[in-house]
Amino acid sequence: GAGKLEKGDPSLVADAYEFTWKYSLKMIMKQGNIVFDYYLKPGASYFGFTSASMENMFTVMDNGNKVTTMFMHNEGNSMGMVSKMPDDLHLEETKDTSEGFTFSPLPDRTIRGYLCKGVNAKNEDYEMDMYFTHEAPISFDDVYDNPQSKIPPKLKDYFGKDEKMLMIYMDMRGLKDKKQNIQMECIAVEEVVKVIKKSDYKFM
Repeated sequence: GAGKLEKGDPSLVADAYEFTWKYSLKMIMKQGNIVFDYYLKPGASYFGFTSASMENMFTVMDNGNKVTTMFMHNEGNSMGMVSKMPDDLHLEETKDTSEGFTFSPLPDRTIRGYLCKGVNAKNEDYEMDMYFTHEAPISFDDVYDNPQSKIPPKLKDYFGKDEKMLMIYMDMRGLKDKKQNIQMECIAVEEVVKVIKKSDYKFM
């Protein structure tokens, strides 16, 4: 299961990870707001992410090589830490989260300039309104051979088979516990130039 990370083999880390787009997702929670910046490249089987609270750390999830690497800067040292990516990670996640939900379509909405398809998901604990677009230049579908890993299979019925979807907005309400309310909102999709070179880091 999740929990303890197994140390990975640094030789599986690519010589360079190149990113061409940044997708910024703002999470609004009772505990406060946090913005995650995801870095992607169309067609690549990896993505990177960071946030202001992890200012010295950039994590790359490389699904092609099944490793997750943390690239860290600390007092002038640049270090890399590799862990194995569990094979079942995403499939397990999806199975758990889509169980017991009933789905119904929501009217289309334009959010951040993107035409979005909406879907409502509800079970006894949570209700979620989610909006996805296929108009964005990137999605996580390229990262996972199984594009359904990020979108519960039942949701796929609402989208074209080959449409690559990106979540633009989600409103999740805890029906039993208001503290679990979360909104996620895409605040930017922008072109970037970012390259992480393995040779710049010492691996532990």
